[in-house]
Amino acid sequence: MPPLGGGMEITMHESQKRAMMDALIKLLSMMPISKISVRDIIDECGFNRSTFYYYYADIYALLEDTMKAETARAATSKDYASWQEGFIECAKFVCDNKDAAKRIYESDGQVYFEEYLNKISKEMMIKFVTKEAAGMDVSEDDIKLVSSFYEHALVGTVNEWLQGDMKEDIKEKIKNIGTTFDGSVKAALEKKKKPKDHWIFWW
Repeated sequence: MPPLGGGMEITMHESQKRAMMDALIKLLSMMPISKISVRDIIDECGFNRSTFYYYYADIYALLEDTMKAETARAATSKDYASWQEGFIECAKFVCDNKDAAKRIYESDGQVYFEEYLNKISKEMMIKFVTKEAAGMDVSEDDIKLVSSFYEHALVGTVNEWLQGDMKEDIKEKIKNIGTTFDGSVKAALEKKKKPKDHWIFWW
């Protein structure tokens, strides 16, 4: 996991929290969260129990913080040439940790994963559609409408993949969707352009 806060100087507290988040992700790649104990986390990090409980009430609180940290990381992402490229980078956690992601999705902590996925999809699509709409006479509501369509398509695609056998590379799946709908964001915005007023002069 990259430094919390998008690369700012790491304090001791942040470093300890990040170590526990990394330990959780590592363990989730091997077993469901219901099987992971506080002892497993602290053994992985070399901490004692008091260090864990200084920050977290339980494993699910650690999971919630992990998903929030990933959301914050995605929020610092740069502009991308295509929405699929941007989404792949924003959803780096899912792409790089598919077994852990599936186990979170299938756990009692699914709500934290869904909040993460919904937020990064929304923010990335709003950013990209706004960029595509530059110079076009479209309303903010229309930008949100177009963004929402792609946001739900992305979330649905990832959820469907997690519910399946995940044999297909999620990065390739997103790229294929992008190829199918190539240019459709711009086309959707074109349809939403406000009609120009036509003046009729009588002589």
